[in-house]
Amino acid sequence: MSFAKILLQGFVPKDPEIKDISGTPLSVFTLGVERERANEDGSRDVDWYNVEAWGKNAERVSKGLKKGSSIVLTGRPTTDNWTD
Repeated sequence: MSFAKILLQGFVPKDPEIKDISGTPLSVFTLGVERERANEDGSRDVDWYNVEAWGKNAERVSKGLKKGSSIVLTGRPTTDNWTD
């Protein structure tokens, strides 16, 4: 069995939200990751990732992360498909 794993280093632009989904904690937050290469003017573009943490990890996130926190994140990437 194989699966993808992702490693991101970035910052949290606002406090994470904590929710209760059928008795299971869910923490939702955005992670900003600066691109490695600078633009011609020296600025760096930022990629934004929506992150979900469930269960004990959600509790840790809600207690440990605040606006401006820098973190290294490992996890499994997923994508959502939507149909109009």
